[in-house]
Amino acid sequence: MAGEPLSNIIDRLTASYDEVAAASAYDSFIVNRSLEVALNDLKAVVKGSDSGCNPGVMKYQSELVTLLRSIQEGVDEISE
Repeated sequence: MAGEPLSNIIDRLTASYDEVAAASAYDSFIVNRSLEVALNDLKAVVKGSDSGCNPGVMKYQSELVTLLRSIQEGVDEISE
């Protein structure tokens, strides 16, 4: 069974990084890790209540940068 090509994974992670970087321009954002939690956060945003949907954009941005660097280092090693 073949997995997803590495280039697709890198493209998706790069897009995620761009999305997280853009998130700081918004009042709220929803992290879709659990359907139930994401749905509750979405309802709170629609109602205009403070749901805590903005849990530190920079935290996720830093995690993605670290992950992308790690993957790139692995790709570089494979290419050598």
